[in-house]
Amino acid sequence: MKKYTKPQLTEKLRKVFNEFIRLRDQDRPCISCGERPTQQAGHYFHASRCPQPSMRFNEKNVNGQCIYCNKWLAGNIQGYREGLIKKYGTYVITDLDVIRSIKQNPWTHFEFETMINYYKNKVRYFEKETVETRAIGRCDKVIK
Repeated sequence: MKKYTKPQLTEKLRKVFNEFIRLRDQDRPCISCGERPTQQAGHYFHASRCPQPSMRFNEKNVNGQCIYCNKWLAGNIQGYREGLIKKYGTYVITDLDVIRSIKQNPWTHFEFETMINYYKNKVRYFEKETVETRAIGRCDKVIK
């Protein structure tokens, strides 16, 4: 088995985690503007400013966001904050602040590999659910 470096593991986890976020939020509008469909995994506390894995790969800190808000409005943070509160409740901002403030030791190879496998399984689940939902939708059209 190939031994990956931590940057390689971080990149592998980033890809599968972001794919999970996009699948999880595919039927929801952008967390920031609430208008456009989600196409990216946007961070409330941006990964470049909070690089510790507990924030970078936190399911509440990362949500589906449209390209316009994520890229052209630098995350549209005020809208993102309002979207987080609407989605999770007012406590979420405090929780994320606390998690962000905790000094964290770097993740081990085992922790990265565990998280990669965890999110690969979640992606498989959402992909299977999406296929089944689409199949049911096609059956409903035939029955009508």
